[in-house]
Amino acid sequence: MNKKSKAVYYCRVSTDDDSQLSSIASQKSESVKVIEDNHWQLVDGYIEM
Repeated sequence: MNKKSKAVYYCRVSTDDDSQLSSIASQKSESVKVIEDNHWQLVDGYIEM
């Protein structure tokens, strides 16, 4: 049986600077792309600000 690997993404910024908010969107987008490109099953995501 060939099971799909499961994956989660984790995005984080370490400052309260408003310019970092776009970094979260970029991190999430890139993470989801990697998961999709590898045909993994996205099961959850975490964002820490």
